[in-house]
This record gives sequence, C-alpha cells and structure tokens, in this order.
Amino acid sequence: MEKINMAAVIKHNRIVMGLTQEELASNLYVTKATVSKWERGQGYPEISLIPKIANFFGISIDELFDFAPENGYACKVSYTGVILKEEIEDYSLFDYIQINECKLVKFVQHETKNGKITRYEYPTWIEYSSQALDFSQILREKMKKGIYIELTQNFVGNGDTTSFRQYVCKQGVACFQVGDENGFKEACKKMKSYGYEIGD
Repeated sequence: MEKINMAAVIKHNRIVMGLTQEELASNLYVTKATVSKWERGQGYPEISLIPKIANFFGISIDELFDFAPENGYACKVSYTGVILKEEIEDYSLFDYIQINECKLVKFVQHETKNGKITRYEYPTWIEYSSQALDFSQILREKMKKGIYIELTQNFVGNGDTTSFRQYVCKQGVACFQVGDENGFKEACKKMKSYGYEIGD
C-alpha cells in the first residue's frame, strides 16, 4: 500500500494558488492551526471536508490521497492574464512570465464636462503566461499598492483542464473556480474586505 502524503498535496496546492495558511483556512472554514497541522502531517481533514478540499484545489479525491512527490505532481499549472506595465513596482516580475503580446493602449485620462478631451494616456498592455508554481505570491510582492490584478489559473491533468479566476492585491488573493457563482460571490466579498469592488 502506498503512503498517503496528503500533507504535501495540500501545501503544494496552497502555494500554487498563492494563498497563505490563513487564507486557505478562511476558504475552508477551519482555523489556521488546523491547516498547519495538515501540512505538517500531524492530522488529516475530517472526511466531510475531503470533497470540498479536492474541489477547491481542482483535483480529484484520488489525487488528494495518492499524491507522491517522488513521482512528480499530478497536474501542471499555468497562469494567463493581462497586466499593465504601470501596475508593476518591481520589474524582476518579467523573469517569471512569458510575454505573448505587448502594445500601447490609448485611453482617455481626462475629459471635461463638455466632452472635450484634454489628455490621453498610453499605458503598456502586456498579455502574458507563467509556469511559476507560486506566481500569485510573486505578483503580490512585485505589483504596486492600491490596485488589484485579475488572472486565470489553469490546472491540467488526466486530459482535463480546471480553471480558476484569481484577484490579486497586496493584501491577499481571492480565487474561485470558473463557473462557480457562489465562489465568485465569496471572492467579491473577500476583495471588498480589502477595499476593492469587483464588477459582475
């Protein structure tokens, strides 16, 4: 019988999603101490939580139980999105992304009451992808304060792709599985607690 290494699965997937132990605990309605015990292998989640954890990470229950680091990870992770160069504080972020397209985008910066445009801005629009496992955490460290950035995280394994939407800001990361309306509402609620309003 193969050794169950759920601690490694939980820790790996938490880091991949750019979440702290406290943020994962909040999403699963448990304490940070509970997540810490799971990741140290000092306990297992209650059976009723198993499907919820697997669904949250976008993996199967078998993968949650049977993961073995020496055999490699059960799925590949990638991130895609668009970022403005002006949103980046630390340009070493470019070491972690592949730029797929880069262009200047013209938009109105100021418009008077009578509709006369007095100034344009030309921010640098960058479409990118990244294979960095902890890209959300990297982005949090290198982006500017006072904004949030939206990106898509894709898990590919066993011929299936599971996608998550992430809202990243300096205060934390809110994520939900694409198509999960309740998850979207929870993510909006979390971002609101950080001071950001997310549109529909």
